[in-house]
Amino acid sequence: MRNQHLKSLPFHAHIRRSERGMGTIALLLVIMIVVSALMVAGKVIPAYYEFTILRDLADRVVNEYNNLERSEVERRIRYEFNRSKIEIEPEDFEITETASGYSVFVYYLVPMEFEIAEHTIPLGNLEELEWTYEVESP
Repeated sequence: MRNQHLKSLPFHAHIRRSERGMGTIALLLVIMIVVSALMVAGKVIPAYYEFTILRDLADRVVNEYNNLERSEVERRIRYEFNRSKIEIEPEDFEITETASGYSVFVYYLVPMEFEIAEHTIPLGNLEELEWTYEVESP
């Protein structure tokens, strides 16, 4: 008699509670992973965009500005930094004069820590991302 009653129930009613699907802890874990991935993307994507601007500017210096005076090159670089709102130390965008024009070395460091309220949270073993680019006039 009992088996006839079970046969009339929908399929999901036969499954034990522990087997019904994702539990609360698993759901919280998935949410934490997604939020962490979004936080990393929110830090890395804008930094990579700035780095590509710096890389393009370095290419412009060695290809288009190679026949200009150094003072004019530096003025144009400052203009691009101000226009793009990029804050970079002079040693992180290093210009060296060469026989054929200029050589440019770009160093860009992205600290991988997040500030939430008044707390700074480092990202585990990945403390910072370091990108470099070097190009020389042909």
